[in-house]
Amino acid sequence: MGNKPERDYAVRHKQIINKLLEMVQHGGYGAVSVTRLATELGMDQRTVKAHLEIAEIDKAGVFIDHEKKEFCTKEGLILLADKLGIQATTPADMNTNYERIEKELRNKREVNMAKPKVAIYWCASCGGCEEAVVDLNEDILKVVEAVDIVLWPVALDFKRKDIEAMADGDIAVSFINGSVRLEEQEEMVKLLRQKSQLVVAFGSCAHLGGIPGLANFWSRETVFNRAYLETESTVNPGKTMPQEKVVVDGHELELPKFFDTVRALNQVIPVDYYLPGCAPPPDLIMNAVNAILTGKLPEKGAVLAPNIALCDTCPRKDSKPDKLSIKEFKRPWEIKVDPEKCFLVQGIFCYGPATRSGCGETCIKANQGCRGCFGPVDGVVDQGAKALSMMASMLGLEDEEKMSAEETKKLIDTLVDPAGTFYRFSLPVSLLKRKRIPGIGG
Repeated sequence: MGNKPERDYAVRHKQIINKLLEMVQHGGYGAVSVTRLATELGMDQRTVKAHLEIAEIDKAGVFIDHEKKEFCTKEGLILLADKLGIQATTPADMNTNYERIEKELRNKREVNMAKPKVAIYWCASCGGCEEAVVDLNEDILKVVEAVDIVLWPVALDFKRKDIEAMADGDIAVSFINGSVRLEEQEEMVKLLRQKSQLVVAFGSCAHLGGIPGLANFWSRETVFNRAYLETESTVNPGKTMPQEKVVVDGHELELPKFFDTVRALNQVIPVDYYLPGCAPPPDLIMNAVNAILTGKLPEKGAVLAPNIALCDTCPRKDSKPDKLSIKEFKRPWEIKVDPEKCFLVQGIFCYGPATRSGCGETCIKANQGCRGCFGPVDGVVDQGAKALSMMASMLGLEDEEKMSAEETKKLIDTLVDPAGTFYRFSLPVSLLKRKRIPGIGG
């Protein structure tokens, strides 16, 4: 009957339909709910519901109560038989004709499988990329119509075992957001790579390492100490810390390993395409989905955004002089920011010259300097080093030959947190990768 996943599917499908027939015929139920059926079978409700939908039980005049989600009555089973062209006047007739029913249902399943399967997975991130998908608004309905979503833990009740049961390459594309921080995340992205034809690093954290990647300036121990012992709001007199394994009431509980080093997605698995941004804007998401569905994709490894610097599309670009000299850096709250003038001219750090365009200049339009979340244009190996070089070429340019070492240091010190500023989104994929700490690799 084909490979193991196909056999498992057929067995599970037969169990569900037979239990449904049994409950309606012999159990005295006027109707059977998904919850009750799943409980009787010891299966996940989502799995049971999916099989019933594939069987079109909810489309044969038997989806009698949307509130209670009751799917099947005796009359409904007969209606289903009629829909399939089977002579049946009782549930028993349905059972007798099961082989015919199974064939019809398999044909319907093959039609359903014609839609490309899509997985969406969330690793170490803030959740903004999940919100970006929701921000597609009515366009999300077009996506749902065109694809079969087989994994989206934040929104739908799918399990790891559902993915494990799939054949390799069965998923057309997996959109994975977030950097890899935990052992569980590493396992899941490797599984999705195995099951997927394409993998897209979705958002800054998967693309570059992102904000979580700033933890690479520290170790796991210092991160835990800060989070569980040292923060101003923490009350932890027993100094309780997370443990990978702990026994509670005779049962061993296990947490995934917390790695010392945060990694971008392509440092764990091969990645086919990159969708940049914190978070990716809706237009780029829809462009990527359409390109995948139509097969009109660039060469593998491409970033799915314009390959030009943000400065080239910035609405303030005309106010930036060809030769720029920064006297000192200011924080945005220290001055009244001119909404028409280049941020660098005003002494406010802006990542525009070292960042890829495609974001719609969202931060600029909100009167904030670019943060660098889209990463560099093609050919730039280290975005942080590029930004550092850019700033060095502008800092005190007019008077640099007259400046003393003390004056130079004072000028440099006006840029607060240079490491966090230059490597805000890209530390894990930079030449540095992480701070050198004895006993920690990388």
